[in-house]
Amino acid sequence: MTTIHPAVERADALIDLERYDEAAALLAQRIAEVPADVRAWAKLSRCHLDAGRPDEALAAADEALRLDPEDVGGLLMRSYALRRVGGGRMPEVEQVLREVVRIAPEYWLGHALLADAVFITNIVSRGQASGGQVSREDMDISARLAEEHVKEALRLAPDEVYGYEVAYKIASISGNGTAADQLDLAILRLDPNHPGPWSGRPARPPTLPA
Repeated sequence: MTTIHPAVERADALIDLERYDEAAALLAQRIAEVPADVRAWAKLSRCHLDAGRPDEALAAADEALRLDPEDVGGLLMRSYALRRVGGGRMPEVEQVLREVVRIAPEYWLGHALLADAVFITNIVSRGQASGGQVSREDMDISARLAEEHVKEALRLAPDEVYGYEVAYKIASISGNGTAADQLDLAILRLDPNHPGPWSGRPARPPTLPA
């Protein structure tokens, strides 16, 4: 297991307090001392992302992955940053998350995020191929393509709300009302104060693996 330097741990706490400039300065100092600290680069990516700087977040994640191409934390941060920079980069997001699942097949969040990316990417692709029209069949096919990873996320982490949020989103958009209602109830059982079965917000970047 990689040892996390105390400076990176302090920066993580500052990020949680939304003191992004202080966290970034602390991480920059750590990187200046040890440029090959993958955890510092990945944490800097999270800092930039939470501060609303997705381009900088992507650059920091790319540097973490240059140092260690199979770092799960860096890959996750790259997937988050790619979604935020926009520009139709969902196919890249899907590719990155497939790598996460390959490296860490027992990590539930990788499967949940990949299911979401597969569903979105296929809907967009099919819509573009048909002049902007997405049929019910397109929705069904996209949902089926994501199903394996939805089920795996829920199997690995039955108490994690985000997996159910993704499952609800897919069921709701694809018109499977019965499944959506069941998932709605499952979410509320886990979190009675949940704002809604799918609030539309992206998953918060998790604490990065050590």
